[in-house]
Amino acid sequence: MSGELIIREVKIKNKYFEQYIHYLSKENVIRSYIFDITRRKNSEAKLKYQAFHDSLTGIPNRECFYWKLELNLQERKELKKSLAVIFIDIDRFKNINETLNHTVGDKLLESFSQRLVSCLPPSCFLARWGGDEFTIIVPLDKDVSEVNKIADLIINNLKDPFFIEKYTVYVTCSMGIALYPSDGIDSKKLIKNADIALFRAKQMGKNNYQFYITKLSREQTLLFELENRLYDALKNQELFLNYQHQLDLKTNRISGVEVLLRWQHPNLGMVSPSKFIPLAEETGLIISIGKWVLETACLQAKKWHNLGHQNLIIAVNVSVKQFQQGDFVEEVKDILEKTKFNPEYLELEITESLLMQDVTRTEFIINELSNLGVKFSLDDFGTGYSSFGYLKKFPFHIIKIDQSFVSDLAINKQDQALVSAVITLAKGYNMMVVAEGVETENQKKLLKNLHCDLIQGWLVSKPLKEKDFLAFLNK
Repeated sequence: MSGELIIREVKIKNKYFEQYIHYLSKENVIRSYIFDITRRKNSEAKLKYQAFHDSLTGIPNRECFYWKLELNLQERKELKKSLAVIFIDIDRFKNINETLNHTVGDKLLESFSQRLVSCLPPSCFLARWGGDEFTIIVPLDKDVSEVNKIADLIINNLKDPFFIEKYTVYVTCSMGIALYPSDGIDSKKLIKNADIALFRAKQMGKNNYQFYITKLSREQTLLFELENRLYDALKNQELFLNYQHQLDLKTNRISGVEVLLRWQHPNLGMVSPSKFIPLAEETGLIISIGKWVLETACLQAKKWHNLGHQNLIIAVNVSVKQFQQGDFVEEVKDILEKTKFNPEYLELEITESLLMQDVTRTEFIINELSNLGVKFSLDDFGTGYSSFGYLKKFPFHIIKIDQSFVSDLAINKQDQALVSAVITLAKGYNMMVVAEGVETENQKKLLKNLHCDLIQGWLVSKPLKEKDFLAFLNK
């Protein structure tokens, strides 16, 4: 031998040793050195554990999940069997975190993961994906019903509250499920499709689970495309306003107009407000868009006033995020000053859900702007968390009855009774009432007999662009 070094590792009980064996070339003498490497091995094991486990909950992390999923996919392929990937998201976790504090939020994540560990069968593999999201691998040896049972088990185990510090916290979760091999044959595809199914579960009202279907992928792709293009819609002047008349039933004249936001994309065509407005809310774009709408509406109304329609009131919808801005009052004041528009002819429409966000701040904003002369209307009254206390607490000028109570007014006695009660209540608080979605003469007649003040809907006119609206007014 011409000088050879051999290194080998030895474990004796809980201690690790490294042995160096050196063969000398001439005398063929063996020299051996032994080093205690227990500390190094423990450090390596700790680092490896930390690399594959979540520091907060102690369960495997995202990296470990990917590694485990690859192993499972290879095994399932050889066995010609399937598996499921479940993507879990805690419902309203952000609200819990912000309301109670982040320490409680962290403890809730720990308790949530422990409860999942305790209820899942040993064959399942749980990991924390990040934030309030978790992932599970479920090997399927029989059929899809196995994953249904797991999902139902999770939902049922969350019915009992979590006791964290001085709080009793009730939690639900939403789940998206993708199946191998039908929904994907690689880990990234399965996780992506499970995430898409999770999005659908959220849309369906939370506290449920949804399986991935190809249609969901198309919907998600369209929403993603809309979101990206929405960022440039305002800059590219693709957004515009339509105007819908409000008819005074006493004078039979147009006394007001509601502003409606529309999006005309050069390639996609007209995009439904029901699709792009929620996206604008979610991305925060609604703040800049809402400001543009308010300023444009005031400028337009000012032009109509100058053309002789001095008493025309313009109603603008205000989103929750826009209203919650710290400088919302100043923003409205600045727009009114910039456009030289009389605040007495501006009406801001807010919903009942907005009232619940921060009652004290809402009261302050309404009072501040009402003192300037701005009017406030409570939109879609009766469809949300209706409370007569709101009418007493907040100085509303107008209540808007949702079209769902107007559509069957001619045949539904309950709707008639409800509309009559709302009108009577409003009169008691010295408020005006607007009925939305009026489409027939019979509805108009009934509303007039019930002493409703204003109506809007296709019977009066469909929403019109600026020039067509002015022509209608002049006619």
